[in-house]
Amino acid sequence: MFKALFQRMLAPKDLRPEEDYSVSVNDDLICISCPDGKSIEIAWEGLNKIEVHTNDTGPWGVDAWFVLEGRDSHGSFPLGTKGLDAALDRFKLLPGFKLQGMNSTSNAIFKCWVRDDAL
Repeated sequence: MFKALFQRMLAPKDLRPEEDYSVSVNDDLICISCPDGKSIEIAWEGLNKIEVHTNDTGPWGVDAWFVLEGRDSHGSFPLGTKGLDAALDRFKLLPGFKLQGMNSTSNAIFKCWVRDDAL
């Protein structure tokens, strides 16, 4: 029983589930590709909020998620997702965006950006 559990813990996919996600950005939208094959598109003009949700599942679980809420859709992707650097570069262009929560090891929600007229 313990041998099977130990082997499961060491399986590369279990240690890096964020590799099953990807995020891409262009001038019009952000696109999140999920492990189930679903693709979520959020238009920049309709983006209302960006949060970081953290949890206490680290170091083996995915313990930090970017959660985006748009006018017509919403989506999330974990820290370490392919394309994250480009997404963060674009997030930093939003007025007042502040990356938060990266050092958290508890269950918490950090508001990084909220559209002024979405309040």
